[in-house]
Amino acid sequence: MSSRKNIAVAGLMSAAMMTMLAGCGLSATQAKSSPVPSISHQPKIQTVTVKKPPRHVPTYAMELVPSHLSASQVSDVNLKKDIYYTNRVVVISFHDMSLHLNSKFNMSPTVFAQDLQSLHQYHFNAITNQQFVGWMQHRNTIPANAVLLTFDDGYKSMYTHALPILLRNHMTGTFFIITHGQDAGPTGFMTWPEVQAMAKAGMAIESHTYNLHYLVDVHGHLTAAFNTAYYQGKWQTPTQYFERDYHDFLTARLQIEQHLGHPVNEIAWPYGYGNLVAYDAARAAGYSYFFTTASGYNTAKTSSWYIRRVDVGLYPNPQEVINKILTTAGSPAELVPQAPQKSNPVNVHST
Repeated sequence: MSSRKNIAVAGLMSAAMMTMLAGCGLSATQAKSSPVPSISHQPKIQTVTVKKPPRHVPTYAMELVPSHLSASQVSDVNLKKDIYYTNRVVVISFHDMSLHLNSKFNMSPTVFAQDLQSLHQYHFNAITNQQFVGWMQHRNTIPANAVLLTFDDGYKSMYTHALPILLRNHMTGTFFIITHGQDAGPTGFMTWPEVQAMAKAGMAIESHTYNLHYLVDVHGHLTAAFNTAYYQGKWQTPTQYFERDYHDFLTARLQIEQHLGHPVNEIAWPYGYGNLVAYDAARAAGYSYFFTTASGYNTAKTSSWYIRRVDVGLYPNPQEVINKILTTAGSPAELVPQAPQKSNPVNVHST
């Protein structure tokens, strides 16, 4: 009895299925044999190709500023031959390149490398210390667009960062070092072996005093230590003051000569330049060339007592450095940014 009921239920379900298929417009035979219908027309897909405009990188070109051009400079400047000034030297200075020092006198090695690359790119000629001194002594000539690279203080970053970058760019520099820094041990200054390695690599090493690179408060006015007789809270006699400067300058010169084995006769004044007592003491200690922080260019007639320099390490990018050199040299040339080229329009393609 039970099996009969199952057969009857199965028959009813089969009949119901046939009725549903008939309602869908399919016969039972079609329902068994028809494949799954395929989609013959797929929707149109639109693809959009967007060409992003390239990130604008500023470009610069050397141009003449007519208002800066004097009659005497016409024969000295020829932009077609990349000549911006002749018969003068711009002495540029740098200080520190420590990676974690926050100071206006500190610059990153990356920026320093970019500065040197820009000097190459715009056809400046970095002359050696020997060329500079020989030119001031009227023994040799110098190329157009001449610059002399100088570095003050003798920090360790000069050895770790400045030296490799100079060598990669086939340039040399003049390093004025505070020799007390070498005697004091690991204080952030180069060691004597590092100074010797710098000299062996072709760098000039000169004096920045032994230990007079600091300021003294004289009645509320900060004065370079070598420019005042006020010492350790007391006033020295003129003789004591002269002797203090003399022994400091002499110690620095003799130390460099002892460690490097070559004569030293150049000094860079910290904080500007010396007074008459300091100059007399430095001359007596064996110095002949005095580098100041007074801005300006130098000619073969410039006094060796007053060599001008400009601190380009204070400028954040190579373009400002180049223009500072040009302005200092009195050149009518200027590095001018060029207008960016128009970017390509957005292209839309349908497939």
